[in-house]
Amino acid sequence: NKPNQPKAAPAYAPRSLAGVDIDRRNTVIMVLLLRSSTAHYVHILFIIANHLTIRCSNAFTTLPHSSIAIFCSTTSTRFLQSSSSDNSNDDESDEIFYDDFAGPIGDVVVSASSSSELSSSLSSAALQPNQQQQEEELELPEFNDSTTEQQNEQLFSIPLPKPSSKTTIDLTGSLVREFSLGRDLLLSDYAGSLGFDQVTDWQYYTTDLTTGKRTDRTANPFDPNQPSRTRSKSGSIVRIFRGEFTGRLGGILRSRGLDTRVLLKEFAVENDDDMLLNLAREEQRSLAKLQSNWLQGYCMTAANNAQQMLEQLENGEWIDVAQRRYVDGLTDTPTTKDDDHLVTMLECTSSKKAPFTSMLGQLNLNDYYDDEDMNPNEWYKSLGVKPPKPGSIWVVYDYHGLSTASSYAVPLIIQQSKLPPKRGMFGNIIQAPPLPPFRERGRYMIRGVLKGMLQCIATAHAADLIHRSVGKNSFILSSVGQDKREGTSPYAVVVERLRVVLSDWGFSRDIEEA
Repeated sequence: NKPNQPKAAPAYAPRSLAGVDIDRRNTVIMVLLLRSSTAHYVHILFIIANHLTIRCSNAFTTLPHSSIAIFCSTTSTRFLQSSSSDNSNDDESDEIFYDDFAGPIGDVVVSASSSSELSSSLSSAALQPNQQQQEEELELPEFNDSTTEQQNEQLFSIPLPKPSSKTTIDLTGSLVREFSLGRDLLLSDYAGSLGFDQVTDWQYYTTDLTTGKRTDRTANPFDPNQPSRTRSKSGSIVRIFRGEFTGRLGGILRSRGLDTRVLLKEFAVENDDDMLLNLAREEQRSLAKLQSNWLQGYCMTAANNAQQMLEQLENGEWIDVAQRRYVDGLTDTPTTKDDDHLVTMLECTSSKKAPFTSMLGQLNLNDYYDDEDMNPNEWYKSLGVKPPKPGSIWVVYDYHGLSTASSYAVPLIIQQSKLPPKRGMFGNIIQAPPLPPFRERGRYMIRGVLKGMLQCIATAHAADLIHRSVGKNSFILSSVGQDKREGTSPYAVVVERLRVVLSDWGFSRDIEEA
């Protein structure tokens, strides 16, 4: 059917049709928007003959966008309006055009004459060849239906910088790996908070006005303005949560007999709180350096199958895969390689009882912050604490429990009295068994706890790190089993089931800096 004479051009024109060049071998595109006063729908008719080539000067120049077919949305994109409907009104010709990527188009005014010329050129393009070819315009690559899996991965891959393994201190990718809340792990409960005490020792002196010599003197113990030592508390600045891996990673860990639980620390960094920011960054840097150094030593002393892992670490393959994890999760791309790397690292540290808490990565909460429907009260109902603030740093560690050497440094009789009573079949209280012999408990203390603490310090010093905040709460007495409180039980006497790890590396420094 012959199209009617076109009406006046709309006040807005789509930017994607600018610079259309269609020759004899190309296709005439006729887009008819049939509108009715009773039916609210848009019917789009494409008449395609031969091959289609649309050359756009400034649109869709990148590879991922150029390989995408023309997408027409019936709700947001309107190209041309035809007068084939007899029920259409003149006022309906004022249409607002939208671009698929940029939203409403700017004010591009097209006159009625230019609109008629455009319609006539489109109708005669199939009969008359176009002799003028614009060589400056770039042709878009043709779409190939036989696209291989490798080409599909290239379309969705985003190039990221590859750090050199010679200059970086992190070979496992823990500094660049980001987990997604809900897709990778879930928060189980709120475990507590951490803080620190700053102790300052004061020294007093007198100055000779004649010679300028300083002489130390003792502070007056009765003068409150001359303290010998002051202590200031930081308060609860780090919150601790327990979580669990889900999805494919959680399934692999369970199949290998590994623990799916994780420990998360939230460093609530404020805008002007540089101290807490440095505390979080230094803990991440120190743990990344420590576990990379430990894995290198493990690969050198292990069997031949560990040499391949050492080559992957030194070549930066772990880092390259780890920094893509969050982006691949957003595009539903499998994170198989990074999952295998995490499982391999956890297997190595668990089998050899690594004397430190392994840092796995960070938790990215952008999905939580960007969700407009998220109610802050849901965070209160689930975890019992206030929701996180934007800018907080969430660090993910493997789980070793919360029982420290401070909880073990209590008389065993007091520990035994705090244990819940055991009851029999009919509810009667069963008397607790007697404590193990002193010889067995002494062996467990010397060969297990003390030797494990010294091993933690020696491992840190071998990696050129100084902890600078060693205390009873810094050593976690864990167990190789699922019950992590087994290590601090008054009945624990088996050294082989004990695992001592050193945590809280926020104040650590390199030996040269310290």
